[in-house]
Amino acid sequence: MKNLTYGDMKSVPKDHGLVVIGVKSNTYFQEVIIAGPKTTKIDRALLKQADPYILVSLPAGNYEFSTINLNKNFYINLNFSESTVDWTFDIKPGVITYVGDFVVTSRAKYRYYSRLVNNSSAALQYLEEKHPKILEENQLVYAGTDKDYFFPYISKLKGDAK
Repeated sequence: MKNLTYGDMKSVPKDHGLVVIGVKSNTYFQEVIIAGPKTTKIDRALLKQADPYILVSLPAGNYEFSTINLNKNFYINLNFSESTVDWTFDIKPGVITYVGDFVVTSRAKYRYYSRLVNNSSAALQYLEEKHPKILEENQLVYAGTDKDYFFPYISKLKGDAK
């Protein structure tokens, strides 16, 4: 995966969707594995490009955050049987999907807490500032763990202003 720019949009296949993800952590980790039609990872190189979000292209389909690799010997399986977090999200072609801010917190040695946080307004502000043309040409939806009314509300306001 690579952080997209407007110039990259010509090379995004028609069956792909755009994904906005925020990644925040108070600890070092090597990568986050995202399983789906095209299993991929958010690695250190991509995280360095986050400002504070990344915008990437993925084939349409159902995905899930599956694993956090802390180092080559230690990982966290996000889909263990007692997890109460729904780590899945759907990508639709031609749509920008905000899946939430992926947060990893270290509370003590070998004790980590991970969650998805909805910061829709911050994600929208990022897109307006860094990718206005991409935002103008694509619908923005939320696909995180909770119901979100912010994007439909903003869309309605913009529609009323025309």
